[in-house]
Amino acid sequence: MKPLKNFPTLLLVCSLVISATSCVTPEKMDKFIGLQYDNKFPAQKKKSEIKVTPSLPADTSRISFTTHKLTSLLPLIVYWRSTDLWEIKLNQAFAVTNFANTLNGSAGKIIQDKLHGQKLELTIEQVPSDFAIDAIGHIVWVIYAFSWEKDRIRPDVRDLVVSYKYQLPDGTPKSGKITVKNTMQIENMRYLQSWRSAISEHLTEYNASIIAMTKSFASQLAKEI
Repeated sequence: MKPLKNFPTLLLVCSLVISATSCVTPEKMDKFIGLQYDNKFPAQKKKSEIKVTPSLPADTSRISFTTHKLTSLLPLIVYWRSTDLWEIKLNQAFAVTNFANTLNGSAGKIIQDKLHGQKLELTIEQVPSDFAIDAIGHIVWVIYAFSWEKDRIRPDVRDLVVSYKYQLPDGTPKSGKITVKNTMQIENMRYLQSWRSAISEHLTEYNASIIAMTKSFASQLAKEI
């Protein structure tokens, strides 16, 4: 029996048939994510006694960076299964500024009341920002091809880690580090839900999660200063 010269092409075509999301390019995802933020990077709303800086300088060249790869393909006689993976790296500037704006708002008032005019310096050493989309496609070959797909969004599992330092009224320096647990869970996409809708919902939940983690940080810090 002669080998099938076009077998690699057949695998690619079948994987595209299996996964409805496979026609989505990384460029399309990045463009859509940019639209969710009006293609603008956030600005810190106001200054206060609390100074927030990231451990690494913010990259303002792009809002997100998406990569795609076919991670697995199981081609049987009458059944095929493929797994596509999209990894999205969201610019950390959004999380950092969201953290700063929340902390310099009502959430940080309890901290500012304890500072007595002293400057507080915070360094965000780690913050969740990335997420991934798994698209698991199935197809059954019985005269005609019957296919279905199960997709999910996997959020970043990293916790929020922030170090702090300030001076007591007598000039004594004090420093420490606080870790806030990340509670975001894997999100299974609904039947026939579009990838645009799923990403939009995830980003809304992600932004709310950063605010909730910031408030938790403020409560923990207020107990330590």
